[in-house]
Amino acid sequence: MTIIAAISAYFLSMASTRGHALYNQTLRIVHASQFFASNTGCYPGTLAALGTAGANGQATGLDGCVPQQNAWNGPYLTALAFNGQNVRIPSDQSGATGTVAQIETGQWLDGNPAMQGRGPEEIAIVLGPVSSSAQAAFCKACNGCAGNGQETASACFTASGDSIGYVFATAQ
Repeated sequence: MTIIAAISAYFLSMASTRGHALYNQTLRIVHASQFFASNTGCYPGTLAALGTAGANGQATGLDGCVPQQNAWNGPYLTALAFNGQNVRIPSDQSGATGTVAQIETGQWLDGNPAMQGRGPEEIAIVLGPVSSSAQAAFCKACNGCAGNGQETASACFTASGDSIGYVFATAQ
């Protein structure tokens, strides 16, 4: 029984560590996106814009906004692996293979009464696929996640299937 308890504690600790690593990685990307927007006047159209100015065809910003390239003061993200336009997240953080982080627009928190009134279109970092244990730990690190009928005042959310996200801005 002691061995089983020790193994269980180890795996629970790993899931918590994964969730915190995902959450911290997400905050890093959020801050980089906000600095990019502050400098260029647009949120990045892809996360690759945060690594190299004009790289990978991301000269346009989110929703067709044209960033002021001469105001680009990056790189905003370093030491991350890019997967085309998105950021690749290691499986030891996500608990799943092929996990990427990407910037998206949507209305994830709109149906949550605790978060209504944020704006017509939300801007978020969405990560997936993510294991259910890493997803739960991510939500715990974010003081809860909206979605799946939960009415929690949180910028984090669970999306359909095995994705999670963090809303950090709204667009008009």
